[in-house]
Amino acid sequence: MTIVFQIKQYREKTAGFTLVETTIAVAVISLLLVTSYPAFSRAKISANEASAQKGLLTFRDAFVMFQISDPNFSYPANFSILGDLVQGFSSSSDSSVTVERHGYTYTLSNVTQTTYTITAQPTQSGVTGERTFVIDQNGAVKLVDDSVTGNLADDWSRLSPSGFKRGYGHSEYEPQKGVFKLFWNYTNFLGQVIDNVIIAIERTQFGGAALGAKLISDGKILKSAKSDEKVDYYHIGQVEKGQKVEFAEELRWDKPVNGGWWYARSINAYAQKKPK
Repeated sequence: MTIVFQIKQYREKTAGFTLVETTIAVAVISLLLVTSYPAFSRAKISANEASAQKGLLTFRDAFVMFQISDPNFSYPANFSILGDLVQGFSSSSDSSVTVERHGYTYTLSNVTQTTYTITAQPTQSGVTGERTFVIDQNGAVKLVDDSVTGNLADDWSRLSPSGFKRGYGHSEYEPQKGVFKLFWNYTNFLGQVIDNVIIAIERTQFGGAALGAKLISDGKILKSAKSDEKVDYYHIGQVEKGQKVEFAEELRWDKPVNGGWWYARSINAYAQKKPK
């Protein structure tokens, strides 16, 4: 009986996991999560982008079917008119020109009796998707080119400061790393969707041995497609009515800056002019 009792006591003392074993298990699980998340995120984005292209083709077929059955042979003015022709898309209102599915927002524009345009844009850029796709009455899915095109003087108009208002967020300065960030935001108060917007940063003074600036919006680095000695133009794409676009203007130096910095500039927003 003594041996049996001792065995029972030993099992009671050694039952479960020790603190060290639990710590090691948690560390291993955390490491697996950290290493696997980027691959999972990339797979999710790829799946959403593939779904977005298929979604545009689904709308194309639905628009053709609607046009054939319509007495005036016209395309639908909004998504809700399609009814059962398209399944699985959630609409915010009965007459909505925007719907969402699988991390993408679909926006209907340029609707006439013979034309339409549907743009599929990531609901969260860099999180639910990275690329923007578009389809029109010609029936082919195209990748939206993010580069700035056209002559700024002739093809672009400066947005009204009251209609597309800029706000200052905050700043971050890391002198030892030679990094300074200014956080800004633009809000569309125009009451309409702006199809194509660029931000122009005009540098009037640039000091402190600074190398240059880059713009980051919603986690995505915006490349300057057009620039000259004093101005960089950054494309931020479509902006919905009431939408706030946040971006960080990041300045970097080749060496840690001692004695301060100075950087004066103007930031303006432009929209592509509508064809006459």
